[in-house]
Amino acid sequence: MGLKENVTDQTRECLRLFEEGLDKHYALDWDGAQACFEKSKDIEPNMPGVTPGVSKNPSLVYLDIVAKYRIDSPPADWDGVHVMTEK
Repeated sequence: MGLKENVTDQTRECLRLFEEGLDKHYALDWDGAQACFEKSKDIEPNMPGVTPGVSKNPSLVYLDIVAKYRIDSPPADWDGVHVMTEK
């Protein structure tokens, strides 16, 4: 994200929300994960349509992953690994 002395309070809050979303994601709490990622996406430092060359950011990527897992849940022995199929 940057050198700690250059990271804004907004970016720190984004990281906190994103980390909370990951915790909920790994706990299979799709509603909780989605809520956190929805909040963090609005304060991401790099925004599609705003930051040149940016089409996704981590919050948006995980919102897509959560949406997919709502439809097709991971297996009972899921170890938290998600295999990305595109860059």
